Amino acid sequence: MFRELDMGTDARKDARDLAPIGYDQDEMDARAHETCEICKTRMATEWHHCIHGRMKGVPELDMIYNLQHVCKPCHDGTANSYENRRKFFMEQFYRYGAEFTDWYESLPL
Repeated sequence: MFRELDMGTDARKDARDLAPIGYDQDEMDARAHETCEICKTRMATEWHHCIHGRMKGVPELDMIYNLQHVCKPCHDGTANSYENRRKFFMEQFYRYGAEFTDWYESLPL
């Protein structure tokens, strides 16, 4: 459920060039500050479906509430750990409050 933005002649695709449908790229960049949300040291280049993995036919999982801005090493490593998912869940709860809990409770899983 990602839309690809026009990149002109530059074929490089990273997280700043992708956004979930219905969300403003500036909002997503402001949240992530272009720094990996796990290690906080490297540039984030990918979006990780953190709380629930991506599922065909469930576009609600592509919402910003479920997306964590991460670097490639963290995405390949610790992103799927229970500890990271639990921490991200709590961060999203404090970040979005009732919006997040409404989204979570409405998931058709």
